[in-house]
Amino acid sequence: MLDKFLVLLERFVAAHELIAANFAKPAAVELKTVVEGPASEPEQKPEEEEEPAPKAKAKKTKAGPDLDTLREEIKDAALKISTDGTDDCCDDFDDLLDAYKVRNVMKLKDEDIEDFHADLKDLAAKYFELED
Repeated sequence: MLDKFLVLLERFVAAHELIAANFAKPAAVELKTVVEGPASEPEQKPEEEEEPAPKAKAKKTKAGPDLDTLREEIKDAALKISTDGTDDCCDDFDDLLDAYKVRNVMKLKDEDIEDFHADLKDLAAKYFELED
């Protein structure tokens, strides 16, 4: 029984080595053609495409408030409401989430962030003493 197991193990090892040897050759050839073939052309295209992209990002950040900052403030306020808020405060917060058709603040869409932030600030002012 042990002899049969060793024979199967040897066959497995031989098959594995054969497969590995065959896979190594085509991958090297494909990699070589990918690296050598289009190397001269893409150098021009990415430079042309990269220049407009940073300008577009700069316009977005200047046009409106920083969404990441607003998201962080919303998460902090939601945590404060869930831990320190009264039952009425939590119910109003749940109603606010329902109004935006989300179950948690992480699923808010980018276009809803500013409005939700303003509504949440009003809700927090109603139940908590806010400092400027």
